[in-house]
Amino acid sequence: MHQDADSVWLRLAGRAAPVAVARGAVARLEIDRHQKREVLKGAGVGVGVGLIGGFVFGALRAGQSRSCATPGAFDVCYVEWYGRAFRDGVIGGAIGGVLGAALGYAVKTNDWQVVPLGEARHLSLAPRGAGVAISLTF
Repeated sequence: MHQDADSVWLRLAGRAAPVAVARGAVARLEIDRHQKREVLKGAGVGVGVGLIGGFVFGALRAGQSRSCATPGAFDVCYVEWYGRAFRDGVIGGAIGGVLGAALGYAVKTNDWQVVPLGEARHLSLAPRGAGVAISLTF
C-alpha cells in the first residue's frame, strides 16, 4: 500500500494489482476499535422478559389456588396472588438474566468509530494473523 496527494493505493486479497481510491471519493471512514460481547445488554433483556413472564405465570397459578376459589376468602386470595406473582417474577427475572447474559456472551459485535475526514489522523492498517503492519497518515 502507498499513497500520493490524490489517492490511496490498496492491495486487495484476490487481486494482483493494487487498486487506487481517490481521497475525494471517500465519503465516510470508520475504524474497528475492538470486538465486544453484549453480556450486560443480554442480561438486561433477559431480566425484563423473565420478570414479566414469571409474574404472569405466578399470577395465573395463584388465580387457580383454592383460596381464590373459596367465597369470602378475598383477603387470603389477594395476599397469595401477589405473593406468588412477585415471587415467580423474581425467580423468572433471575433465570432470564442468567440466560440472557449467556446469550449476550455468545454474541460478538465490532465497535466501529467514525473518523472525521477533515482531521489529520494516523491510521495503522494491519492484516490479521502474521504479516507486516502498514501506517497511513492523511
